[in-house]
Order: sequence, then C-alpha cells, then structure tokens
Amino acid sequence: MADGVATTEPAEAIEVSRGRLVPTVSSTSTVLVSQPFAIAAPRHGMFHGGVADGEYVAAGDVLGTVDGEPLTAVADGVVESLAPDNDVAVGYPVMLLRYGGMSSQVDVSALLRTGDARGGLSGRFQVTGGQGPTDCVAVVPAGDGTAAEGAVDASGATVVQCLFPKDAAVSSGQSVVTVVTAPAVEDALLLPVSAVAGRAGRGQVLRKDGDGYVLVDVSLGASDGTSIIILDGLAEGDMVSSVAPNLIAGGEAS
Repeated sequence: MADGVATTEPAEAIEVSRGRLVPTVSSTSTVLVSQPFAIAAPRHGMFHGGVADGEYVAAGDVLGTVDGEPLTAVADGVVESLAPDNDVAVGYPVMLLRYGGMSSQVDVSALLRTGDARGGLSGRFQVTGGQGPTDCVAVVPAGDGTAAEGAVDASGATVVQCLFPKDAAVSSGQSVVTVVTAPAVEDALLLPVSAVAGRAGRGQVLRKDGDGYVLVDVSLGASDGTSIIILDGLAEGDMVSSVAPNLIAGGEAS
C-alpha cells in the first residue's frame, strides 16, 4: 500500500462503516439487434441436452440438465448451437440461443468485481424521447456467445446485453439509457463515492492519522451511484475525508 502524508487539513471526516449495497451501473448507448448468447453450466457436472439445433424454445423451457439439475431458458429464442453431452465445468457454454428482438449493451465489470453476479443481473431501459422505463426481458452475455459472463472488449471490460420486449417501440440506432442491477451485497465496507478518487477497481482516499491525513490506496468494488464498496486498504471505523483527495487543494501526498 502506498501511503503519503497530506499537507493540508481536508474537509470533514467521515467513518468507514458496514452496510448493505445493491450494485447498480448505468450506461448510455444505442439500440442494437440482439446477439446470440450463451447458456452456461451453473455447476460442474454431466451435461445432457434436451433440445436440438434449430429448435425454438420459450422462456422457462427446460433445455437440458447439468449434474441432474434442470437448465432453463431465460428468454425465448432459437437454439443456434448445442454442445455434445459431456462432463462440463461451471460456466462452460453448453448452447447458444438467438433472441429475435432488440437490445442494448452495458459494461458490468464493476458489478462482477464484488461477489458472483452471474445469473442474478436484472435491468431497465429508457429510450431517449421514446418508450420507458421498461424492464429488460433478461440480462444475458454479449459478444460471440463463447463467454458465460459477457463479452470482454479490448479494455478488459465485461459487456452484457439487455434484451428488450418484442413489442417495445424501438429502432436500431436510437439512444437508450440502461440500468443494470446485481444482487445485494450484505455487510459490505462502504464509503460515499464523493470521498474516493478513482472508480475502475483502484482509488485513493485521505485517511485520518492523528492530527493529519495520509493518502491511502484502496481496492474498489461495485457502487450504487451513491456509495462504493471498499475491498481493501481500509478498516471499519477508519476516518477519512468526506471529499476525494484530488478535489482538495493541497491534499495530494507530499
């Protein structure tokens, strides 16, 4: 951990505390034709397919089993490809489904840094000047269909797609705001986002140390837009500046 002494008394100090946070991410993008998405094995075990290539399935239909447990469709669509029966690892893509509707894409890297959000993502979308807010039919992987969590782009971001209801009045290319939510994280170490400099996994805060403050590196998890999860670098009860160090004149490390 790289600590530095802050040369100026910052703003009011606040306490690092524990609480419940529902990770949320919002993204502005454009309406797209949905891509085929992977149905992944939820556990390690023997996969037995129960559908055929080219077959149409409805949401909730049983697609096969993994380790004897049913594997169901999260949305309707056509089976584009099907893996042979095999002993598969958790997260292994056992088939591709093509949903016949529109979608939007969202970077959910921050949500996946805190806990395992796979299979638990939900979302809503609002088309600019159009329909919404409307629930996503499902939040599923984007990309070429080989990734169970989602496409990983050149920057390392994990991208998913929000599938729109087929009766949604949308057109390809329209601007849309999409909000994706992960399951709640209980007993998380939290700070207001205004107290932290940085967002993409790493950041810095000013921690109170005696009569002064020190600049401390922290590992960051998911956020709900108001608070952010601190994964490493601080402890419950630590006091930090309520304002991020890069926003305080003279508050950088000496």
